[in-house]
Amino acid sequence: MIINIPTESDYFKIANNNLNIVWDNIFRLISDYTHVEEFQSKDIHYYLNCSYHRHSKATWLGLIQTASELYLKGRILSMGSQYLIDDTKWNTKRINSDDEVSFCSLKSINAVELIDKYNDLFDEKVGEIFGEIFEELRVVRNQIMHSALPEFEFSIYEIIKFILEIQRQFNIYWSACRAQYLYTTRRHFIEYGNMDYPEPCLTSNIFDEFEILFHMLGKQDLERYFHYNSNDNRFHCPSCMDDISNLSYGELSGAHTFKPVKMEDNILTCLVCGWDGSYNLSTCVSEKCDSNIISDEWNVCLCCGEWQGADEQ
Repeated sequence: MIINIPTESDYFKIANNNLNIVWDNIFRLISDYTHVEEFQSKDIHYYLNCSYHRHSKATWLGLIQTASELYLKGRILSMGSQYLIDDTKWNTKRINSDDEVSFCSLKSINAVELIDKYNDLFDEKVGEIFGEIFEELRVVRNQIMHSALPEFEFSIYEIIKFILEIQRQFNIYWSACRAQYLYTTRRHFIEYGNMDYPEPCLTSNIFDEFEILFHMLGKQDLERYFHYNSNDNRFHCPSCMDDISNLSYGELSGAHTFKPVKMEDNILTCLVCGWDGSYNLSTCVSEKCDSNIISDEWNVCLCCGEWQGADEQ
């Protein structure tokens, strides 16, 4: 009898952590050496992709490849643990014995078989781009294991896109995944010195990351990974801004300038926190604002953030 069978959630938790560790390292590297408005500098691109970071990138690629395997295994497992177990005589003999056999002691199917197995089990097949990335990373991982010096030339930009393509393949809401990771690791609580009320710090952190990210990605990438049309008008998120308002001026960074709310079919949706809501067309009470997009729920202008009830006090 097989015991200690993991769940889909077990696989996904480790995979999420892998991607978040890579993401943390990349954005810490970026934030240490540049501000958003300076990111187009050739010097910073040279720095991010110079040979000095080659071994770090090899480590990151290994973590991303492992994460992609874990996501595939988690989904396959959801259809039955037997689909992950390799059909060998050694496995069969142990499974059919009277002894209890831990799932982790059985030989699983090889990485090269995962996509075919996934496609056999699910109507929605693995995307072509994800399949290409999976194979590239599998080769790199093998090179790392055999020589410690893989033959690859992947930029920071490409590594970020690997992560975003994986989250797209498995329908992972990346900003929510980031928030959960930052909350559970508690690292940012200590950095900001706020153990009792961490949400504003986490929101500000994700805002900063997304602002950098949206400057890095092209229009097609933004549309593919976030359904974000950079030509459309963008708005402040009242929920995020309510969090951020609890920070001191020194902690705000660029969070108060980034507008992550998109409008689609007359519904407003925040790309950072997932808030959605309706709006009305009323003239903003601020003399400095020409907007007429007012949140029904928060009664604030989504362009300047002014509370529309202020003049009634």
